[in-house]
Amino acid sequence: DDWVSRMGYHYVIDAFAYPKTCKQGDTARCKLRISNVGVAPIYKKIPLKARLVGCGIDRVIELDTDIRAWLPGVHEETIMLPLEHDLPVGEYTVFVGIMDEYDTLCFATDAEETNGFYKVGEFTVEEAKA
Repeated sequence: DDWVSRMGYHYVIDAFAYPKTCKQGDTARCKLRISNVGVAPIYKKIPLKARLVGCGIDRVIELDTDIRAWLPGVHEETIMLPLEHDLPVGEYTVFVGIMDEYDTLCFATDAEETNGFYKVGEFTVEEAKA
């Protein structure tokens, strides 16, 4: 039964590193470490997306990551989250998900999940100095 549950791809979110604070207009540089503990990669190109939620904002960013390259093993992706100059100052939560209009993939994680997006971190946006 264990082997059957590991057939194909099986993605685990190992870590998400991110700045604790950012300024309006900055780009938050984050690192996502994923393990494919399955026995194969996914063969369909489905986008990795980040979701930024807070201060009345709920924005989804499609990332330039080809998850078909996630062979069994550990993979680290750099995620760049652009923060607009007029983004409200305050607390934001970052989520990640793999989905398109037809498919939503599940991560093997205990992280909070909402509509296919998994919570990976929180940071504060501060006012940019003029």
